[in-house]
Amino acid sequence: MPLTPAAVSALRRTRQLTVLDNPLISFPSKRDGDRLVVVSQAGEPLHPSTWGHMFNDHVKALGLRRIRLHDMRHTAATLMLQADVAPVVVAGILGHSPAVLLSTYAHALPNAKRDAMDVLAGLYRSGT
Repeated sequence: MPLTPAAVSALRRTRQLTVLDNPLISFPSKRDGDRLVVVSQAGEPLHPSTWGHMFNDHVKALGLRRIRLHDMRHTAATLMLQADVAPVVVAGILGHSPAVLLSTYAHALPNAKRDAMDVLAGLYRSGT
């Protein structure tokens, strides 16, 4: 998914703190490397499951209902659809086709048909 400017800024600060300022990582690795954003204290890439564990720890600490990290993607899609972002745009952001998006996230648009008919009725009344 594309990132907001605030997220990009936060990731750059995090990379500075965890990679560039880390004395355990050699200069060539900092300059060339995989452009990792976060590494272990030993300067090694984090195992993918670590992200889920860290996310779960944060969710628990905040007293929020437990969801999987991947569910954040679903939440973003649902919120965008409910905010009337065009489904073709949301599909593009997620890397889905509009058909896949709409079959997966139909629950996010429970009143879409009724709302569309209300718009159409208004257009007919106005003579547009």
